[in-house]
Parts: sequence; structure tokens; C-alpha cells
Amino acid sequence: MDENSGRLKHGESQRGKKLNWNKSDRLKVIILVDVDGTLVSPYRAGKRELRSSAPKALELLSSHAPLFLWSIAGVENGLRLLKEFSQLRSLVSGCYGKDEFPLHLIDNPYCIDDEQVDDVVLQCNHVIVDTFQGGMDSNDLLKAAQIVIRHITDKGLFNNP
Repeated sequence: MDENSGRLKHGESQRGKKLNWNKSDRLKVIILVDVDGTLVSPYRAGKRELRSSAPKALELLSSHAPLFLWSIAGVENGLRLLKEFSQLRSLVSGCYGKDEFPLHLIDNPYCIDDEQVDDVVLQCNHVIVDTFQGGMDSNDLLKAAQIVIRHITDKGLFNNP
């Protein structure tokens, strides 16, 4: 990786690296993860709780394809999450509102979302998890990550620079 630009050098694989995407190139595969109800609980007393399996699940996902956060509440929601839980920053390539992500540039979009499915989710290969309200984590996010990774790996879907 070029340390100055953050872009991949010729011949360097994208697999397992944070993506610096110019949003005009087509990508073979990406993973989108919903924020509210999927990664974090609703706000209570000004704070929300990170699902305990989220760091491990996002690490696994980002090691196989570019990972983006998206939210029906807009890009700011993903950015707030990364500010609140800074340990996730190195795993995420960007944040989007669900209606703003350029799905038309992705050959194989995957997403993980909670039970409150938005129409745009249905345009992706998707895995639905229980809505996280806080407290005990059912580990279904980690299971969903493993399903997505298995599918990507079985299909040989990796981005090339």
C-alpha cells in the first residue's frame, strides 16, 4: 500500500485491507452492515451499547471484503458509531446512508441487517439478525458474518486492484 495516498499498489490484493474507493470504479464484492439494531442498541440516557460480538464480526468481514456501515438514518449515524466505538475505525472503509450507497457499482453486494428490513436491503445478498436491544448478545451477528464469508469464499469473490 502506498503510505502517502493510502491506495493499493499495482498487483496488491484488496482482500483483508481497508479500501480507499473513489466511488466510480466497479467492485466485485463489498459488505454493508447496518448500524441501529444490528451493531448497536437504541440510545438510552444518551448512550448506546455495542453488541459484544460486533468487533470480532467486523474484523472477520473486513478481512474478506471492503466493509461499509450504512444506516437509514444517514451517513452521520455511521460516523457517530465510529466516534463512539473507535476500536472499529480501522475495520471500516466508509459510512453511507442506505439510499446513498452506489449499489449500481457493485457486482455482489452483501449486507447484514436487523429484522426491520429496508427495501434497499433486498437488492443485496442479505442475512438478517435479531434486532439488538442491548444486554445479552445472541451471537447471531457473528454467525451472519460467517455465513457471508463462507458464501464469498465459496464463490471466489475477491476484488482485484
